Amino acid sequence: MTAILKGPDIQKFIKGVATEAANIRIAAPFWGAKAIELLGLRQAKNSNKSLFRLICNLESGACNPVPIRSLQTDLKWEMRTNKRLHAKVYIFPDCAIVGSANPSANGLALEDTDINSWHEVCCVISNSEDRAKLVQWFDALYADRGSRPVTPTELLLAEKLWAKRCKDTSDIIKMGSTDDAGPSLKKLAESDQGMSVQKNTWIWTYDDQDISDESEDYISDLRKTHRELYPYPYEVLGDPKKYRYDNVIDCSYERKKNGEINVDVGPWRIYPKLAYKLKQKGNKGWWALPCSKISKRESEGKLLDSESVKWIDAMVKERLAKNPDDWEGTLKDLIAGDSKSKSR
Repeated sequence: MTAILKGPDIQKFIKGVATEAANIRIAAPFWGAKAIELLGLRQAKNSNKSLFRLICNLESGACNPVPIRSLQTDLKWEMRTNKRLHAKVYIFPDCAIVGSANPSANGLALEDTDINSWHEVCCVISNSEDRAKLVQWFDALYADRGSRPVTPTELLLAEKLWAKRCKDTSDIIKMGSTDDAGPSLKKLAESDQGMSVQKNTWIWTYDDQDISDESEDYISDLRKTHRELYPYPYEVLGDPKKYRYDNVIDCSYERKKNGEINVDVGPWRIYPKLAYKLKQKGNKGWWALPCSKISKRESEGKLLDSESVKWIDAMVKERLAKNPDDWEGTLKDLIAGDSKSKSR
């Protein structure tokens, strides 16, 4: 018999089973700080005949090493780390749970963070034959040469990776959490200080249908540890690390068969620190740039006010009608219709 678990029911079911179990095998790559308590692993029936084994993925930087250290030191679990692990399998004496949920903030909403948990689903497998096949799979992976013992050195390295990941994620959440719309860019550009604004605001245009496989792969890998990122990458011409994220307006465009040009003036945040130099583009200066949609309660609370969006939209369309290439330049260049700025 197979049952389906969704959302909070996953955590409740695992805890109910784990507190009564004397043998537990868990293969789950990413762990959160409160996973031990909320999954009931501290209450598991520990005796001389008990078997508690774990396979995680410390190398990813997305696995909190604190519960791993506690399971090993305090609760005497045996464990391995495998950098290729992505499966989530929980095996108990009478059943197994297989699905998408990690024992982490995103997987089971276990931690007090600003990150929304994912929609998760798991299957409960009660058939003894199928459970035995999962035990066989787990034991083979545990013994595989790609599964290394979790040593003090491995844990120290994992702590450094986790600290870096937390810092990057904190920066991302902070960058994307402006409460109110800023002053109108159009009005600022036309004010007494307008020339300074025009020279220090950069415009990037890019064809969102012309993205390399290398960029797609990079963003896909990056989202394993930075899930707040928008899933679709884009590519820019210049090194984005030299800009402040809030000084850049990115404009994706799509050319339709009838000649019409659609422009999306970005309600995004960009993350220069996560920019990736593309190998496929040679020495032409192409970069894959992660970004995230800005979450707002009000539509006018986006990066740009509606008046400025319409203003930039019209200028970008005019430029693209004259020159089909992706382009990078200042707001001053865009207003002047400068064709000498960087383009491919």
